Amino acid sequence: MSYEQMRKKEKAMTMEEIETFIRSKTILHLCLTGNSSHPYVVPLNYAYVNGKFILHSTNKGHKAEILHVDPRVCITISRQHFIETEGLIPCEEYKTPYTSIVAFGKAYFPEGNEKIGYLTNFVKYYMKIDDPPVTEFDTDFMLRTYVIVIEVDHITGKTLRREA
Repeated sequence: MSYEQMRKKEKAMTMEEIETFIRSKTILHLCLTGNSSHPYVVPLNYAYVNGKFILHSTNKGHKAEILHVDPRVCITISRQHFIETEGLIPCEEYKTPYTSIVAFGKAYFPEGNEKIGYLTNFVKYYMKIDDPPVTEFDTDFMLRTYVIVIEVDHITGKTLRREA
């Protein structure tokens, strides 16, 4: 994975800041193109483990169809904190402190024990426990669940911090 600097360096986040923000568990927007003339963007919950995004889904639907045609994706995660307006000239001086990341990568679909490992990591990510209980029924369910893993090629992050 590469980390790319952006034009407005004063807004650029370090890789450590990017990973901290990603782990804040906001919603990820996944952009896909496939062979369609229109992009498709879908909001999703995610886990972020070892530099990879883990998503889960059903094995049917538009998202799965597109990813099988073209596994290239763009991910965005953002948070707008508020809009500063008090005492400022409308539009000209308004500020919106925010944090956002953009990542590009490729999706793949793990199977078998690899899939169970990623789903276990997904559960750990949200439950904050080291070893979630896995019964035979849970394993059966896990094998039927569609797992999408995004391997990141490059990522950038920027933030407009509130001035004191």
